Amino acid sequence: MIEEIIPRKILVDMLERGANILSNRQMGKSNLAQVIISEIVRQQLPCQLKIGDTAQVWRHNFLSSFKVQEINEETRQVYNGDNVIYDIEFEDSERIMQFMGNRVLKDYLMNRERKKVSNGKLNDWVLYCIEEAQNSLGSYSLNRQTGRIWLKMISEGANFNLAFIMIGQRASDITTKALERMQTYWVGRTTGDNNTRKLKGILGNKAGVEQLGIPLHELAKELKKGEFLWWNGEEAWRFECPKFSDLYPNQRPELVEPPRTRWLRIF
Repeated sequence: MIEEIIPRKILVDMLERGANILSNRQMGKSNLAQVIISEIVRQQLPCQLKIGDTAQVWRHNFLSSFKVQEINEETRQVYNGDNVIYDIEFEDSERIMQFMGNRVLKDYLMNRERKKVSNGKLNDWVLYCIEEAQNSLGSYSLNRQTGRIWLKMISEGANFNLAFIMIGQRASDITTKALERMQTYWVGRTTGDNNTRKLKGILGNKAGVEQLGIPLHELAKELKKGEFLWWNGEEAWRFECPKFSDLYPNQRPELVEPPRTRWLRIF
């Protein structure tokens, strides 16, 4: 039986309901996302994985099985294979949102057609993991036409087995319209009145109190690098996430036996 670094039920919950990964800078958001994605691969969930990266976080330190494609003014044909990292070189947030929006729309329309001819059942997923989500999912961007299309796809995506992980530094910089459509949360160290207020407003005053002893948005102020709180609307768990590079130094999870999950704390 395969050892679960992240429980399968959490991975499935993220696919079915979407997820946000939120914390201050340099607190391990991308590392956590890499561990999550590698677990989806290792546990063989039926899922096509697409990473949108604007900061070259993934291309130099991730699974060797992923194709890396540079996206810039010279790109003429976009790869749409099994698992891919889009290394996005655009600096303008509108261009970033348009590119990722076009990718998502293509899969949205394709899965709609697939669902029509499969008696309403789809057995696999397409998961988009979006780095620096505040750059393309801010309030200003999503109020434009492209943004409205994004919200429609985020809202209806689960009906067509599209899933999203949004990674952001500042909850206050990502529009609530997008955050609330992702119904599960990984929250790392979060400080600043604006960010804390936004978390409190989205999650509620008493989120996590039963399991953690204090509200999740308050405990988030005290977390160390690599520590995250998982919240799915009912349960709060606390994780100490290992480094991806320690788990998979050869970047091939199928060849590595990971450590047991002593780092996982459930309160």
